Amino acid sequence: MALKLSDLVIMSDVDGTLVRLGQPIHPRNVQALERFVSKGGHFAISTGRGREFTRPLVEQLPVNFPCVIFNGGAIYDYSTEEYLMKIDLPAHSSEYIQEVMDRFPQIAVIAVDADHYFDIDGGAAEHYGDVYPNKSTVKAAMSDLKSKLMKGLMLLHPQWTEEFMAFVEEKKFPGVRFVPTSPHLIEMLPEHSSKGNALQKLMEKKKIHLDRLVAIGDYYNDKEMIELAGIGVTMHTAPDDLKALAQMLVCDCDEGSLGDLVEQLEARYQ
Repeated sequence: MALKLSDLVIMSDVDGTLVRLGQPIHPRNVQALERFVSKGGHFAISTGRGREFTRPLVEQLPVNFPCVIFNGGAIYDYSTEEYLMKIDLPAHSSEYIQEVMDRFPQIAVIAVDADHYFDIDGGAAEHYGDVYPNKSTVKAAMSDLKSKLMKGLMLLHPQWTEEFMAFVEEKKFPGVRFVPTSPHLIEMLPEHSSKGNALQKLMEKKKIHLDRLVAIGDYYNDKEMIELAGIGVTMHTAPDDLKALAQMLVCDCDEGSLGDLVEQLEARYQ
């Protein structure tokens, strides 16, 4: 039986895919997604952002399906205000962060719990405000953090990425993994959390076959969900090895990538 638009679930990455950090959502994206949902389709966000950092986007878009947040560390249903899944970092992850900071004093670290972004010692605002303009951060010391962490953000210049990744791979910190999520950002996540794993669980819970999943993203933290989806999508500007995994390519986010995606789906499934 041929699929229709109403059979599809679009899960979209945010930063670099749907919108640039600190920029408004392209009107083409909003209009196309509203049209897609009005025809019976389902749309949600799959992002590295936390619950409250994601909320303003949910309020601007026709989200009608649970969202994957914290890069697969949680699934949250904004319609019922409840977590369907949530994975914390190991209790000793703060020790990993401190060890990384001692080894790479030039990086900045943001520790993230369920609701807050803690800029450790103010390094992100002081040294990386141009590449990570997140005004939701709160300056704190590692010793001040008492809540369970969801992830750690390591801000660094791209020339240090290879050395950083070699260091954490050699250390093999138990219970966590490190994933580059942009040229200036590496995230420490729970070992088994990924957008792909979270989406697999969500689709099973909703009893929707994966061939109806459309997943769009622009960077390596999106790899698992692009591979998982029946229709994996990335931008023409994405890394070549990510483009090789996709069944569909769309324009850059500054040109309305989700609008381009919906238009291609409308041409294929109407």
